[in-house]
Amino acid sequence: MGEKNGRLYGVLSQSSSSMASACSGSLALMDAGVPISAPVAGVAVGLVTRTDPDNPTDIQDYKLLTDILGIEDYMGDMDFKMAGTKKGVTALQADIKLPGLPLKIIMEACQQATMAKSDIINIMNRALAKPRNTRKEYGPVSEQLKVPMAKRAQFVGPGGYNIRKMTAETGVTITQVDEETFSVFAPNTAAMNEAREQIDELLKDKREPQLDFGAIYTATITEIRESGVMVKLFPTMQPTLLHNSQLDHRRVNHPSALGFDVGQEMSVKYFGRDPATGMMRLSRKVLVAPASSVVKNLNLARTPTSPWVAQTSGEPKEEENDELEEVESEDRQNEREQEEGQVEEATESSDRSENTSSKESTTHAAT
Repeated sequence: MGEKNGRLYGVLSQSSSSMASACSGSLALMDAGVPISAPVAGVAVGLVTRTDPDNPTDIQDYKLLTDILGIEDYMGDMDFKMAGTKKGVTALQADIKLPGLPLKIIMEACQQATMAKSDIINIMNRALAKPRNTRKEYGPVSEQLKVPMAKRAQFVGPGGYNIRKMTAETGVTITQVDEETFSVFAPNTAAMNEAREQIDELLKDKREPQLDFGAIYTATITEIRESGVMVKLFPTMQPTLLHNSQLDHRRVNHPSALGFDVGQEMSVKYFGRDPATGMMRLSRKVLVAPASSVVKNLNLARTPTSPWVAQTSGEPKEEENDELEEVESEDRQNEREQEEGQVEEATESSDRSENTSSKESTTHAAT
């Protein structure tokens, strides 16, 4: 046997190349650090017989040959192969050219092959008796990964995006074994280390900071949508939608009308979370004063008894309550507008269907 580009090749044919592959393959696995239970060796046993010319099934004399050569395989009457460990047999195969063989010859061939197999394993053990403790740098690596149910979606990603991305970047193959177990196979140690770093980053606990009701935060735009902008308050938080109705006092059909772009920062006010959806309620509009009310607000600020004077109590301020009511009212209005739009589309579709049916009826009548 010979080695080229990390693969084993048979380089001679004067003996059984398949049994040589069994021996060399076992040594290669142990050298790579694969934890096999025991080394495996194989040997081929041949048979040469002298039969009665008038009765070919009558064997008058025979001879068993261990580790036969190519010419012995060609001229002989049997090619019997056995592979296994010292404790047992893992594979058997026989090519027989005679009409039949007595059980006695088969038993002798098995006994002779077992003894030869044990001698070959002893020779192999002189070179390498057990798998190495450390694996080869360029050998394949396989590991089992436990992912808690609570973090499975975080690990897999939407539609398996995280796993597909990891496979494309590192070359590993990830297979789900059960609800909490994944099998990770890598072509080499470097790929496994790279994949392990990405897995640790995906499974890292990402705690969202505590937000204060009525507080003002700096948000970063991550995406521009037709209905608003997706903003992120902190790097560890998921993006949330800031609706067009909360961008400005004026009616906004698209965020681009206000010159917003991805990566831009803006100040927003936090009004808690929606009790039904759990989404954050943010508003930029309440921080932007309408141009028509600037003078009015300045005059109100000069009056000591004005309700616009800041309060020092821990309760939400009157202006914050008014702002929250305004945000909730506009949210409800947006929902009603969407429902009305759906009803109008359904009505228009029904009218088009009726007009089509009436035209077809008129055409048939005319015909």
